[in-house]
Amino acid sequence: MTKRKPLRMSASSWAEQQILEAQARGDFDDLPFRGHVIPGTDGPYDPLWWVKDKLEREKFGLGPRTIEVRRETELWLEAFERLPSEATVRKQATALNRKIEAANQGDLGPLQPQPNLDLDALVEAWRRARP
Repeated sequence: MTKRKPLRMSASSWAEQQILEAQARGDFDDLPFRGHVIPGTDGPYDPLWWVKDKLEREKFGLGPRTIEVRRETELWLEAFERLPSEATVRKQATALNRKIEAANQGDLGPLQPQPNLDLDALVEAWRRARP
């Protein structure tokens, strides 16, 4: 337990003294991000930063699963040509197809079934994008 602040000492001086003592003991030596920018602090202030962080950590979506999977598919299609191998393209597209099928079957939201990805067409597009 921290000892009490002396009566004649200002609160800021007392706090500074506590910090200096903790530094001398090495209490701050193993903190995460020591010497690095703390993620999320380099942009403009967002009063809901903690809510967004919690949603991201918990992988909690705000929309119907069909919409989330559609967005995930769009992002994947923008980047799949940079994947290192045909096997990786097939593996990731197959996993994405499973998500699409699950979303198409289980959602009560705006049900606009999304077609599965055509693995052969994706592999062919991946091959054409290769130098």
